[in-house]
Formats: sequence, structure tokens, C-alpha cells
Amino acid sequence: MKLIAMAAALVVMVHGRRDFTEEKRFYWTESDLQDIPTDISSDAQEVHLYYNRIREVPSQVFHHLQICTELYLQNNLIETLQPGAFLGLQSLKKLRLDENKLAVLPKDIFSGLKALKELDVSNCILQTMETGAFNSLVSLEELYLHSNQISHLQLGLFAQLARCTLLDLKHNMIVEIQANALLGLDSLVTLLLQDNNLTHLDSEMFEGLTSLQVLDVSQNHIAMIYEGTFEDLPRIHSLILHSNGLITLPSDWLKGMARPMSLGLSDPISNEDEWWWCESLCWLKNDDVTWVSDVYGNQFEPECKEGDWATIDCQRQASKSTIQSKTSVRWGETVIKFYRMQVQ
Repeated sequence: MKLIAMAAALVVMVHGRRDFTEEKRFYWTESDLQDIPTDISSDAQEVHLYYNRIREVPSQVFHHLQICTELYLQNNLIETLQPGAFLGLQSLKKLRLDENKLAVLPKDIFSGLKALKELDVSNCILQTMETGAFNSLVSLEELYLHSNQISHLQLGLFAQLARCTLLDLKHNMIVEIQANALLGLDSLVTLLLQDNNLTHLDSEMFEGLTSLQVLDVSQNHIAMIYEGTFEDLPRIHSLILHSNGLITLPSDWLKGMARPMSLGLSDPISNEDEWWWCESLCWLKNDDVTWVSDVYGNQFEPECKEGDWATIDCQRQASKSTIQSKTSVRWGETVIKFYRMQVQ
């Protein structure tokens, strides 16, 4: 029996790491660990349990870690968070749960984490976040939910996140953001929604986000932006819309937005029949806008079929907008789609 125990200990030492450092960091990583150890010192300020095979976080398993500030549980097989899983972690500021098998975040699952500033639940199989899932997270500043299977945002989901400045929802399956779904995010500065299934943008989606500065909705299926969509976003200075299927852009859609700003409106070249005239860009020509044509921020002068961008006559006032013919606005290897404005 002693030989078996020694062999087991040797496996842990060879294939993983288990130690408690002078900086009060507890490590038990890459060890095929299946259960959260119960002998973690109450002096631990950081607990690292990543790259194991943990499937469940039991209730109050960390109750004695009252001075712990960082908990790393990423890259496990966690499917279940028992009620009260994080009770006792009253000083915790960073929690990583990414790269697990979580499909649901139940109501009040993060109870007791009033000091938490950063929460990462990305790259799981998350589909459902119950209303109240983020209750108690009154100090949260960064929330990472990207690369999941989220299709719907419950009303009131973010109601307690008044201090959150970054919400990352990219690479999900969100089709629509209903009115008031983002209420409570009073301090939100950056909202990342790229690579979802959004088909349109309207003002009700972003109601209450008066602190928003960066909005990325690129790589969706947006074909319509309704007038007034951005009117209540006075601080926004970076709007990224590239790689969509835009077919209408109201002439007053930048009304009320901050200046100067960065605008990304490029789309991949698809079919020549879907290209548009540069003339419809005139409403932007007097705005202090930095055009961004790709994800790397490369800037280009558009090459328009009607002639050089700098010489296009924008003095004429279009009295009526009609879709008559289409052409391309090339920015490097991308194209921007707009209505042609015909003067009558």
C-alpha cells in the first residue's frame, strides 16, 4: 500500500504541479485532478487549479479562503456549480471559469462575490444565464462571455452590474437584443458583439448605455440600421460595423455621436451587382470621421466609380433617394456598400 501511495505521489509530481509558494499561491495544475482539494491553506491569496479534470464545484468548498483574491479554474471539465459554490470568497477579485463544460449559470450562483472585478466564463457551452445569475457582483468591471452558445439575454440579467466597463459577448448566437436587456450597465465603455446573428440595429437595443465608447457589431448579418439608433450614445467614438450586409444607412445615423470618431464599415467583395455609388458617402464628407477598412485599422482613400473621392461633387442636395444602379467603393481589399443618391 505504501508503494502505491508513493507511486501516486510521484505521478502528481511528474505530470503536474502541487505546491504553496512564499507568495501564498497554491498550485495543483495539470495533474488529472478530479475533485477540488479540501486541504488548501486558508492563507492562500491565489489558487491555481487549471488544466485538470474537475467536473463540479461543490457548495462552500472554498468557504475558508477568506483572503483569496484570485481563483483559476479554467481548462477543466466543470459542468456543475452547486448553490453556494463560491461562498466564503469575500475578497476574491478575479475568477476564471473559461474552457469548461458549463451550459447554465443559475440564479445567485455568484453570491458572496461582492469584491469581484473580473469574471471569465468564455469558451464554454453556455446557453442559459438565468435572471439574477450576476446578482451580488456589485464591483464587477469586466465580464467575458465570448465563444459560447448564447442566443438570448434575459431581461434584468445585468441589473446589478452598474460598475461594469467591459462586456464581451462576441462569437455567440445572439439574434436580437430586446429592449431593456442591457439596462443596469450604467458604466459600460466597451460592448463587443461581433460574430453573432444580429440582423438589424435599433435604439431600444442600447437603451441606457450613456457611457458607451466602443461598439463592435461586425461579422453579423445586419441589413438595416434604423434612424436614431445611436442618438442616445453621446460618448461613442469607435463604431465597428464591417462584414455585414448593410443595405440602408440613414443620413442622420451619426446624430448626437461624439467627434472625432472611428468608423468601420467595410464588407467583403461579393458580387458586382451588390455594389453601390460613392455619391451616398457625401453625408459623411464633412464629418470628422476616421475610416477603418479592416480589423487591423488600415486606412484607405476610397476609389469610386464616379471618379476620385476628393473630387466628387457633394454640393448638390439630393431631394429623393432611389436605388438605381450599383458600383463599388474599394478600400484595399474590401468594399463598402451604400445607397446611390439621385438628385431630382
